[in-house]
Amino acid sequence: MTTLSDWGRSRLSYAELAAALIDGFSEQWGEFTPGSMDSELLDEADRLYQQLTAEEWLGLAGARAKERRIKIAEGVFLVYQVLESGDETAVLVKNGQKHQVRTHLHGYAPCHGSMQHSRTVSGRK
Repeated sequence: MTTLSDWGRSRLSYAELAAALIDGFSEQWGEFTPGSMDSELLDEADRLYQQLTAEEWLGLAGARAKERRIKIAEGVFLVYQVLESGDETAVLVKNGQKHQVRTHLHGYAPCHGSMQHSRTVSGRK
């Protein structure tokens, strides 16, 4: 993955970024023309939304990532892991150092509202 800062650019305005994206995509796919979404496109988008957010789709069997990494800021990540025990952990990582670990015991995810079954350890590990 790359970012604009990797290419030595300072902050771009929205207009500069939009123009750069249009130019880049135009090279690959041809010229773009402004338009609006017609009812056929909106209906297809709604159909796909319903399909891809349905429990049947989200619960399909298959390999699932054991870790998800969410970039919060440069050098700051939230790492979500499912352990072999079924417990879930959320780890705040700043510049490669663990700063906070929160573990939710199997069956007691934070969305269940039962924080009494949650352990938090602050500090570096």
